[in-house]
Amino acid sequence: MTDPERAAIENLILLCKPHHKLVDTIEPQNYSVEILAEWKRDNEPSEPPGSLGSILTESNLEKLLEEFAAKSGPVRRIDVAISAGFVVNATEFTSVPLDAFSLVLELNPVLDKHPKLLITDIRNVGSIAVSVASISIYWAFEAEDVDRPPEMTLLGRNDFGASNPPLPYRLADGEAVQWLTSMDTIRSIGVAAHPLVVESLRAEVRLATGEVVSSDVAGWPWRHPDGSGSAR
Repeated sequence: MTDPERAAIENLILLCKPHHKLVDTIEPQNYSVEILAEWKRDNEPSEPPGSLGSILTESNLEKLLEEFAAKSGPVRRIDVAISAGFVVNATEFTSVPLDAFSLVLELNPVLDKHPKLLITDIRNVGSIAVSVASISIYWAFEAEDVDRPPEMTLLGRNDFGASNPPLPYRLADGEAVQWLTSMDTIRSIGVAAHPLVVESLRAEVRLATGEVVSSDVAGWPWRHPDGSGSAR
């Protein structure tokens, strides 16, 4: 592209600051030209008078952005997700999606000797810094005749004090942090109490402001070859 083509409104996509960092700096490999072009098509009118090119010009772009910023106050928002993984050595660990954990273990039996992890991923997608006060894992055992079995948790449990960030932890906009929990912590509780099978789990993050954000509820990832759950 020539310099004028790169600077043209047709080649412009407007993103908030956290997602600008995510796309350009943190994970650029996940956001191809095709993906960004699709975002632009899906979120901008394609025909005048609403087309972006008819609204924005090089001379009024800065003024319009300043007006928009003045009307929009700061936003405090985090995304919380949970994955699985293995401790590789004293300083490294690897992560895999929850639904792929058992398959990875089956294909790589040597990993069964490594400590198994639940990894809570916390990403600040708002426009201001947040303070993470606590991180907890909630789980539920299989139960008959109950639509939603009661959850259990060890509030604020820190299985990896040398690796997990000290709390409270300040997370700037656009930044992310991970919190590690040992799967054996949950398994040992189930074995000690009853021959129970863990059915589901979720991660919950509490901010210093009192706000609580939870991940989606997911199925327990660790299943033995006989089909039983890890806590049986």
